[in-house]
Amino acid sequence: MNRTRVPRRVSAPGVTFGLVFLLAAACAPDAEPASRESPPEAPDLLLPSGPAPAPTVADLTGVWIVTDHALAPVAAMSEEDAAEWHGRVLRLVDWEAQVPGARCAEPEYESVSEPTGEFIRRFESWPSDLLLPAGSGRVDVMSVRCEGSPWAAPGGTMIGVDSDHALTVWDGVFFTLERDAAAEAVDFLGRGNEPGWIVEVIEGRQIHFEYDYGESEVHTPVPERSTEAEGRAVEYHAVTESADLRVRIEAEPCTDDMSGFPFPATVRVTLDGRTFRGCGGPAPGGR
Repeated sequence: MNRTRVPRRVSAPGVTFGLVFLLAAACAPDAEPASRESPPEAPDLLLPSGPAPAPTVADLTGVWIVTDHALAPVAAMSEEDAAEWHGRVLRLVDWEAQVPGARCAEPEYESVSEPTGEFIRRFESWPSDLLLPAGSGRVDVMSVRCEGSPWAAPGGTMIGVDSDHALTVWDGVFFTLERDAAAEAVDFLGRGNEPGWIVEVIEGRQIHFEYDYGESEVHTPVPERSTEAEGRAVEYHAVTESADLRVRIEAEPCTDDMSGFPFPATVRVTLDGRTFRGCGGPAPGGR
């Protein structure tokens, strides 16, 4: 299979590792109270929702790193502007699509397989040194819609190359992408402000908590989690020689207090008695 001829300056792990998680309790409408004899079964915040049907085209959702670019003969970006995107992250997951400078809550993804020649003819110009896989003569394309309209941002149109490589088009620039396997291994991502912090939960492996605008961080092994409130909340409590860390995740919608962006879960982190409050959602993650 041929890949793009564009040289890659940044390497990312090539292992696809992504999970789909259930947060239906956060988004479901209010229901009638259940009888005491038969309480409803509540969904678990971080459990996989079960096997998904086999896709008819390549799955281009996930976390992607920009590794290189090729300019079309007519492009709105300069070489210097396009090069500044190298290393940036595109995060396309169920509950958000986020790239530097743009975010869409609850995006819709539409994937199709198109004849390669017909797809290329949709563009006014195509870089002469940029080739799509030969294969069956077809190319997998994913479009992102936000609030019913095409999402006008890098990542709004994704072009499959193989399972770990893709292209996206923006302002006449074809950006080369590679999957970020490390980010896709994260099961839950939370974040907050004042001071800025993030928490990453890798189920059964570790918690990574970075706080005070990245000046300090804690890594702990992940203990068995406790589930509360009929499955609508989970809590992790990890104790090491240097830290006592609790992470509580509740299936309650949350709004970022600076950006105003909505998130499907509320997060509270307590480190040695110091509490941080914010929002988050199931991963694959990324900063």
